[in-house]
Amino acid sequence: MKGWVKDIFWYAPRNFFQKVFSTYHLSGPEVWNLDHTLALQIVRHLKAFKNGPFSGHPVAFMSWEEVEKNWGSAVKEEDKSKYLGGGVEGWKATVDEMIFGFEFHIYGEEIPEYVKDPKAKEFLKKYGTVWTETGYDKEKLKAMNDRAIKGRELFTQHFGSLWD
Repeated sequence: MKGWVKDIFWYAPRNFFQKVFSTYHLSGPEVWNLDHTLALQIVRHLKAFKNGPFSGHPVAFMSWEEVEKNWGSAVKEEDKSKYLGGGVEGWKATVDEMIFGFEFHIYGEEIPEYVKDPKAKEFLKKYGTVWTETGYDKEKLKAMNDRAIKGRELFTQHFGSLWD
């Protein structure tokens, strides 16, 4: 059977019935590639969050001067490093880094010539590819991977602040 025929007449119905009748309403590929499935959901929600109306930002994005003004003697000088500053713009930049971390996990090692997904094409256009004519660029891959890891660490660090 050709690939697309098998996709339409075998995998699609099978995945549909797995979603309908399984205990957790998930298909096999959604469970087998859980990291990918979650990354897709997280990216979608982070983008919606970032583009939504912001009525504020986490306390960590207040400047030290704002913290001292609002809380005065209740804060200690040794806590100064906990406050990053930047306000709403700093918070949006942090959310952008979170988005990059998960998008790189999904699309980061795609080979441009074979990409069909418009979101993958958009990612590669915005950030470039790690592939060259002779293979992949190890330095660029390491730099982008380090940035992606930092983005996912920011997600973990600020998970409780993802509300408005």
